Amino acid sequence: MSKFKLTIIITLLVAISGGIFVYYKYTTIDDYQKNVETYAEFLKEDPQSCFYNEQMAANYQALGNWDQAINYYEISLRNCPDNLINT
Repeated sequence: MSKFKLTIIITLLVAISGGIFVYYKYTTIDDYQKNVETYAEFLKEDPQSCFYNEQMAANYQALGNWDQAINYYEISLRNCPDNLINT
């Protein structure tokens, strides 16, 4: 996958996943951090999991940590290019 195409897909994922914030409207920063810690443990067992990587990305996005969010979206896209969002 070209870097340009990957950039476009990540941009779309970030835009689309903005809808996730409606679901997490009443979630606190501490909850997002706990989620990151939990999914990090799951990723130790299954580092290629699209679902866990997408969840990490969504939680980092909610925390405002865009570099980490993009990193996990990229991992998910590399592992499952046909499955953009698994939730």
